[in-house]
Amino acid sequence: KSDESRVRYRTRIELSNRDTDEVIAGVDRWLTELQESDPQYEHHMLEGLWVHQQHHVVNEQLLKRMLRSPDYRARAAATRVLGYWRDDVKEPLELLTEQVADEHQRVRLEAVRACSFFKHADAMDVATAALEHPVDDYLQYTLDQTVKTLEKYFADEER
Repeated sequence: KSDESRVRYRTRIELSNRDTDEVIAGVDRWLTELQESDPQYEHHMLEGLWVHQQHHVVNEQLLKRMLRSPDYRARAAATRVLGYWRDDVKEPLELLTEQVADEHQRVRLEAVRACSFFKHADAMDVATAALEHPVDDYLQYTLDQTVKTLEKYFADEER
């Protein structure tokens, strides 16, 4: 819960060297003890997600919870985690379809970026759905790069 990002980062690194079962059990216990009234609640929940990610322990329930967070920063970070966990969660493209339509552009950007890691044309449809919402230079660049990455899979499926 430290206000210092370096302290939290170093704590995650320290925890990465510890027994995974013990760490995950401790983090899960810690998460259940958090108070929703805490102004930093969403951030603390996100820290828990990151510990799961660091230990390569997919917690789909926590991920989905964070994808619906009221804090756009937490939604964006969770969307990035979804990109990394894409092979380990159920229907990742459906989840990204929701994220690419998020009200906040940063979440949409992370969803488009996550699409670039897929190896089939369906990801192109999800990524380009971002064009249905306002697009700034950063999102446009990310979309352009994602389309370039996915073009080969799109071309393969057209044959």
